Amino acid sequence: MNSDDDGQPDIAEYIADTQPTNGASYFPLVVLTNPPLGAMVLIVDPTSTARVYGVRWTTNLLATPQIWTLIPPEKTGTGSAVNFTVTNDGPGRIYRTGVRLP
Repeated sequence: MNSDDDGQPDIAEYIADTQPTNGASYFPLVVLTNPPLGAMVLIVDPTSTARVYGVRWTTNLLATPQIWTLIPPEKTGTGSAVNFTVTNDGPGRIYRTGVRLP
């Protein structure tokens, strides 16, 4: 079910702690900062104190099933921004952020 017709199922909105009946309530955009050489900083803002956030990577978007590897540590939301620093950027890596229930 997708109560607000925003393309996200209600269960995904529940997991992200967004409002499934409000199309303007969605998982926040991720900002890439201008980090020091050899690092990448991803900022998820805002976050929910009732959820856990993380960054995962893969090198093959065509694989079935897709395999995404967690870059530890995951972080509990703060109600505002949560920063993730990635320092082992391998060749051809693709990154995504995500959220889960604690």
